[in-house]
Amino acid sequence: MQVSTSPRDNPRVFLVGAGPGDAKLVTRRAVERLGQADVVLYDYLVNPTILDHAPAHAERVCLGHHSTGRAMSQEAINARMVAEAQRGRTVVRLKGGDPAVFARTADEVAALRNAGIAYEIVPGITTALALPAYAGIPLANTTSCGAIGLVTGRQRDDKHDDLLDYSALTTFPGTLVVYMGVRAACRWSQELIANGRSHATAVAIVRRCSWPDQKIVRCTLGTLAETVAAKNLRAPAIIVVGETASATCDLE
Repeated sequence: MQVSTSPRDNPRVFLVGAGPGDAKLVTRRAVERLGQADVVLYDYLVNPTILDHAPAHAERVCLGHHSTGRAMSQEAINARMVAEAQRGRTVVRLKGGDPAVFARTADEVAALRNAGIAYEIVPGITTALALPAYAGIPLANTTSCGAIGLVTGRQRDDKHDDLLDYSALTTFPGTLVVYMGVRAACRWSQELIANGRSHATAVAIVRRCSWPDQKIVRCTLGTLAETVAAKNLRAPAIIVVGETASATCDLE
């Protein structure tokens, strides 16, 4: 999607999805835009081999890791994108998965629009869509599950109230897929149970989906927090809640 917000003929900033991990899942459009980059601002979750699609002269800037306390703030990322574009450099903001799924793209688009900088959003494969192929988990089927809900397990630091309506999530008629939910697993799983979701609800935790060291752990909603702690599960991971979490589909 190309959005022109300045007199320039071509976008100066590309917000690009790198997919869930496997470098072969990156799109041709993403590769094309990386090949035009002067600077690549990339998330730590991005497969580093994808950066090889950028020109040798392109500056590569890792934006850090939140859990280590060394991550660049969103405000600093916005400012860097704008500053580089105003210098006449072509910027690729490279994000894991899809740039519009829990990736703060709206904040970055707002900053670019306010600065009058043209941009383009390049979709990527979000992790939930890779689960059936790489983890054998069918998120929906035609007999018992006809809906999929994507949920964030991590609230923004500037939000004091929980954004999730747990009573609505408890009665959601399908599979819940929780992004960024490992660190807060105890909180949100207990909230679901407190609002009526059965503690026996099937759960699958998929860590580093589509990477060579992918790991799948199955448990129940009631044992989720202790399973995460006992197995020392860390991000990046996605958590599937619902009947399909206990099902499998043919990976051959």
